[in-house]
Amino acid sequence: MQSVMKEARQTRRELRLKVASGNEAALRLYLRLGFTPVGVPSLHTELAWNVDGSQQTTE
Repeated sequence: MQSVMKEARQTRRELRLKVASGNEAALRLYLRLGFTPVGVPSLHTELAWNVDGSQQTTE
């Protein structure tokens, strides 16, 4: 994940991923890495990570 985040930082791109909403360990990991939830959680929680650390997402 660190190498993907490094490439995203270099290319100024947002990362997005989906995690099963019941997978608490994965959710905690991605939140610690700086991802933030976007949208309304359902079966999967969508998370986004921005280079500048903001919670603003690109649609």
